[in-house]
Amino acid sequence: MASGIFPFQVPVLNQSNYDKWSIKMEALLRLQDTWKIKKKGYKEPKDEVFISQAQKYTLKDSRKRDKKAFFTIYKALDDDGFEKISNCLLMF
Repeated sequence: MASGIFPFQVPVLNQSNYDKWSIKMEALLRLQDTWKIKKKGYKEPKDEVFISQAQKYTLKDSRKRDKKAFFTIYKALDDDGFEKISNCLLMF
């Protein structure tokens, strides 16, 4: 573990474990610093030409954390669950 990263397993949602799964997923998303972005979202600018360099950096970081959160959530679903909710998740 020279990199300081520890291995972990993403909990998989099934028909009977939603309560435990959701607690574990919140903890995992918080660990990855992606919980707030999924909870509150972020605002896409209408035109990136008119935003400052600092705002561009923040936007890039928000987009990256948003994609990381989606990836983690998708990993926590079996194929059937993924098919059921993947289109809904894209709306958030």
